[in-house]
Amino acid sequence: MHETQGDHDAALADYNAALALNEGLSAAYYGRGNIHRDRGEYACALAEYTKAIERSPNAAHAYNNRGITYDMLGDYERAIADYNASIALDPTEPSTFNNRGYAYKLRGDIDRALPDYDKAIELDPRCAIAYINRGIAYYRKDQFDVAIKDFTRAIEHEVPAEKLAVAYINRGHCWYMKRETERALADYSRSIALDPDDAGAYAQRASLYEGKEQYARAIADYNRAIAIEPQQAEFYVSRGVIYLRNIRLIRAAADFYRAFKLL
Repeated sequence: MHETQGDHDAALADYNAALALNEGLSAAYYGRGNIHRDRGEYACALAEYTKAIERSPNAAHAYNNRGITYDMLGDYERAIADYNASIALDPTEPSTFNNRGYAYKLRGDIDRALPDYDKAIELDPRCAIAYINRGIAYYRKDQFDVAIKDFTRAIEHEVPAEKLAVAYINRGHCWYMKRETERALADYSRSIALDPDDAGAYAQRASLYEGKEQYARAIADYNRAIAIEPQQAEFYVSRGVIYLRNIRLIRAAADFYRAFKLL
């Protein structure tokens, strides 16, 4: 109960108490692993998931979550091995196929990722995150129309706001590549409305405004992007170029100098 309410300290105390009574309780180790992972304590999380697996070798969910932790550490081979083990134990869980596909994608193997996303969607046709991930894979293969369909399917399903923002911004990228500027602008704006702290979305929209010679709007978006991520040299360069085009030479020089200092 405490864990679902976000009270990690109380939940951890509950798991510790449970293990004091029964040190073989796999679920308690699993729960402690989830808490450590959420806290970014990945080494501790791995140790707890391993203990859970040692005490319950058929715990597919423990392999899955240990795989997620390996992904977070950039150890994709171990992540994939754990997803394989989880799938062998429970081949009906769509999230595990999605997670393995994501690990393949992170490893740079898009062609192996796609069948896993397909399987996740086959098992759960409303698995929005699998549509998003498959859409990104198709985008990277320059199959923009297919990607747009997947992002649209994700948008049609129930999905948390941050994931919905990801679907919109990536669909915007597809529209941009198809030179459908107005549709791209609309999707970038929707993404920003859902996630107003995404500097990249402001920068993407700014570049479209620049192409339409709407320089005031472009500068406003670059201003926002810089406020969010002031260490991104490319934002200063892009804003500096607009200032230069508008003969605002002092501001342009200042932006180029800031960018140079960040490189």
